[in-house]
Amino acid sequence: MTAKRSIPAEVEFLRLREGPTSRMVFRQSVNSCVSAISLQNFPTFRVLSRATPIRRLHSTHPNPVITQTSKPKSSSNRFLVTGGAGFIGSHLVDSLVQQGREVVVLDNFRTGKRENLNPKATLVEGDLLDQPLVAAIVSGGLDGCFHLAARPIIQDTIQHWRSCTESNLLGTINLFEALCENAVHPIPVAFASSCSVYGSSGLKGKPIQESDTLDPQSPYAADKLACELHAKAGGICRGLHSIGARFFNVFGERQDPNSTYSGVVSKFRKNIATQEPITIYGDGEQTRDFIHVSNIVDLLIQALPIASPEAPVLNFGTGTAITVNVLAQTLMDAANPQVPIEYKQGREGEVRYSQADVSKVILETGCRPEKPFAYFR
Repeated sequence: MTAKRSIPAEVEFLRLREGPTSRMVFRQSVNSCVSAISLQNFPTFRVLSRATPIRRLHSTHPNPVITQTSKPKSSSNRFLVTGGAGFIGSHLVDSLVQQGREVVVLDNFRTGKRENLNPKATLVEGDLLDQPLVAAIVSGGLDGCFHLAARPIIQDTIQHWRSCTESNLLGTINLFEALCENAVHPIPVAFASSCSVYGSSGLKGKPIQESDTLDPQSPYAADKLACELHAKAGGICRGLHSIGARFFNVFGERQDPNSTYSGVVSKFRKNIATQEPITIYGDGEQTRDFIHVSNIVDLLIQALPIASPEAPVLNFGTGTAITVNVLAQTLMDAANPQVPIEYKQGREGEVRYSQADVSKVILETGCRPEKPFAYFR
């Protein structure tokens, strides 16, 4: 596991008011760099200093790079990552910073963690539902955007339907609109969709293709499908350049095992390490396609140049189906201790079979996601 990073203490915060306009000025004593962002009517945000050396993450592609399809001559090599303090987003930010990119992180810390933040990234603490804030960030100049911010828990979207849809769908539309309105040149966006859009259409032993039937079974899945549809409509009506990434079951470092709805891999590992029983919902014969977060990062970076007004979508999985029972046994075998398994009633909105057909993503990105077994041992 990667060690958690502390936030440097050298950063000063100063807020000035000039009539209706609020201006945030931050000083970084580490490198004497002074920057300012002018925004209209939005809450105070914080900016992190840029001091701590970058740690190298595992990557299936040693030096993945972003190539811009319609890059302005005055390009600042600047990228926005929404949800950049989260599990997946923070790994993506690390990779971009390692490449020498300037990265702006927008996060409201509903699920993200400050210790995940890369101190060489610029943090704007706020919400996608704040339209003036989003518009101001985009108008500052971007070469691309990775949209990962969401309320991603299926059960949460069932219990808090309206507020989750506001975050997952309306927040996305705010971002899409800003990317269309505030740029002379198209700003490409790669956004997180989900394999949950396929719903119950998955069959055991049959990988799901991007063109297969879509059958969302939860508000979360419906919101993700709606984001895809709005991306396509935005491409037709407003020239939005986008690509949707249908994430399958992502796992890896920084996935919080203590979260109520944490990924099953991190939760199983924690229970095995602490000699606690493993809980499986349903009979355990449901299949999942597990993909390591480092593979997701590589695919996102390679997919951004494919963004277009046609709003293509790609499966981000490995093509390997594993039952939850096999996953539990594999993790126990790798760690040696065996712990009891407790079976509980299956959870609402969850699908039975999920396995990605990855032929299209390999063709389009040139990346072949690694099988998950090496990460389980």
